[in-house]
Amino acid sequence: MYDNDLTYTEGTFVYLKVSLLKSIYIFGLKCKLALRFIGPFKIRRWVGKVSYEL
Repeated sequence: MYDNDLTYTEGTFVYLKVSLLKSIYIFGLKCKLALRFIGPFKIRRWVGKVSYEL
């Protein structure tokens, strides 16, 4: 475990981090201008130890 482990509850709004290569492909932007985070998304439910359904 890490010191900065986070847990979220249902109904919390979060941002999703997008990798730079995917953001270039999806959004058609160069690295410097590419989106780093997209959202906000609402957490619907807890699925697994570190996964949530948005």
